[in-house]
Amino acid sequence: MENNTQQNNQNNQGQGYKDPIIQKLIDVLEEFGPPELKGRYYHGDVLVPAKTDLPMVSISRDRTRITQASDLEDDNVMPLVINVLYDYTRDLTNDWNVQAGITSLWRLMEQRNPDNYGVMEGTIAWVLRQKQQLGPKLWLAVGPNEVLDIDYGLGIERRGPGIFSVEAVARISARVHSPRPGVPTV
Repeated sequence: MENNTQQNNQNNQGQGYKDPIIQKLIDVLEEFGPPELKGRYYHGDVLVPAKTDLPMVSISRDRTRITQASDLEDDNVMPLVINVLYDYTRDLTNDWNVQAGITSLWRLMEQRNPDNYGVMEGTIAWVLRQKQQLGPKLWLAVGPNEVLDIDYGLGIERRGPGIFSVEAVARISARVHSPRPGVPTV
């Protein structure tokens, strides 16, 4: 784990502000997510990665809604965007019925158990559904109307010359109750 943390710190050097909520999510994904992605998580959007950096995961915030939860706390809802980029050419095979790259991306995101069709332990979807409390008063997608939404797509040189990527974009909300500004904390 130490090498992965050192690699992650190297990946995030020079990125400026590191959001503590996104960092909590990265920490959980590092610990319980796909081993292949350890040390490959980034804060914010990565626009033009080097092909050698793939696969990689960027996590950014879509927006924030702050409302009053009580006289003492604010309720902060932050939709997060988790973008997994995978090298489309990495898994070229001779299998006529398996599309290279995309099936590996499915495996990382939501590999399914053939017995009950549920997401398997160690996938990103499993982590996001299983590890919903990231810290005190910090949760992922808790509530009857909140969902984990995953989209897949192909990016031919969208991320730069010579980069043929398949991408998964997962959307999930983080919710935190924080002290209201100006209210003394105990």
